[in-house]
Amino acid sequence: MKNMKQKNFVSCVVYMHNDESKIIPFMSTVHEVMKEQFENYEIICVDDASIDDTVEELQKYIAQTEKIASVSLVRMSYYQGQEAAMNAGRDLAVGDFVFEFDSSTVDYAPELIMELYEKSLEGFDVVAAVPKVKLGIMAKPSTRMMTTLQAMTISPMALVRFMTTMPAVAMMAWVMPEGMPMRRMRPAM
Repeated sequence: MKNMKQKNFVSCVVYMHNDESKIIPFMSTVHEVMKEQFENYEIICVDDASIDDTVEELQKYIAQTEKIASVSLVRMSYYQGQEAAMNAGRDLAVGDFVFEFDSSTVDYAPELIMELYEKSLEGFDVVAAVPKVKLGIMAKPSTRMMTTLQAMTISPMALVRFMTTMPAVAMMAWVMPEGMPMRRMRPAM
């Protein structure tokens, strides 16, 4: 029986900074999972003023890939840092679910992307995958890539506080409440 694709529209926000050697393997992994699992998706790549050929490599990948979904490129004019760059990408995301990739290093099994999505379908607003080594848990070399899923249901104001205190995260999935754009969830400056 053929795998039924998910009907929810998903956005993938990808942080890039001097990732010339990693961006093609990363995009291949994410694109393959999205293409297999979702009918509609977009990928938003945020280049945080890379000084290498990250953008050129991304453009080469897009040109060579058939049937790739919408890929948007946001180029920061100067180095903003990960949080500001990811905020810029999230502001453009229109998906019902938003995946955030804070690194283009694929140090997890591609199946983890769908595990995050499935966990969010259980009713959680935020689901995060955190490598155990980032949590300070020393793992054996063979289990170094294992991850811990963290899930929570929170109010929009709690989400603002959560976003500023979250430990280093490899990947996150956000569920957007209907009619509530992400930019309203951040406090006014």
